[in-house]
Amino acid sequence: MMRETGIENNTIYGQTIVDAALGQLDKHRDGPTYLFMGTIDTHGPWIARKPWINIYSPGPYHGPFQEFGTAKDLGFKPGSMGCSIIPPKEDVERLRAIYDSAVSYHDNQVGRLVAKLKSWGIWDQTMLIITADHGEELFEDQRCGHGGSLRDSLVRVPLLIHDPSRFPAGTIVDEGAEGVDLLPSMLDALGKPLFPAAQGDALEPLAQGVGRGWARPSYASMYEYAHVMRIGRWKARVGRSGVPLLGDMVDDPGETKDATASHPVERRMLTDALGLFMALRAKWHKNTWGVVNAMTAEGAAALDEATTP
Repeated sequence: MMRETGIENNTIYGQTIVDAALGQLDKHRDGPTYLFMGTIDTHGPWIARKPWINIYSPGPYHGPFQEFGTAKDLGFKPGSMGCSIIPPKEDVERLRAIYDSAVSYHDNQVGRLVAKLKSWGIWDQTMLIITADHGEELFEDQRCGHGGSLRDSLVRVPLLIHDPSRFPAGTIVDEGAEGVDLLPSMLDALGKPLFPAAQGDALEPLAQGVGRGWARPSYASMYEYAHVMRIGRWKARVGRSGVPLLGDMVDDPGETKDATASHPVERRMLTDALGLFMALRAKWHKNTWGVVNAMTAEGAAALDEATTP
């Protein structure tokens, strides 16, 4: 839909996308169908949405961000994904309120989608997955936008799955999951085999309690020069310097300090797991090998084969 406008990074409201999606679903709801729907309301430029902006930013505001966060006032440059201007505190608070208003607008659109599926009588037969490709930095570390770091505000995204027959309602899974797990989860729900190139693992067993309580790793990278792995409350980040930084995401969720000196064992655990995965990540398939801190017999055999001179 964005390409059809002929304008790169044009603004398309979620309501327009949901309307188009429902129009497509209405044509195919009598049989099996698949639909990918990508909304961009929380992507820049951040646009204030009513009535939520008046809830999150109720006081008088006289700065430059009345209706949206402008690229000019934040110093965005063509081809970049981050800002170069740090605005005053009151402007930062306004921008965060604008972002939150877009999130609430999204919630409203999801409600419209669910309500229509229920009215059609197909809600309980529908697998709905809600997730994101990235989050957004809002000056937690003197940056805004995305593509500038591997902070949790960027790489820890929502993952909500509705599928009553496979994912028990109200279940909260704390173990690590990744974007590569979504396609295997959908194929598993359809009873279809996983094709060889897929590296993720179906999430239904975790939701059903299999393997729960064992901290599974999750991994992300940035432009091949920065890497991060989280296992439980601990997170290791490796940037251009090659020196791992350790974060305690429970005691220090803002990632303000390196916990290496106080927790050397945890740092060793993370760096061993991250190093093993990075050495074999082009070959690693969670659905057969398991994860780096809980490998299957097949994975161990493959590891032995890969490391044999």
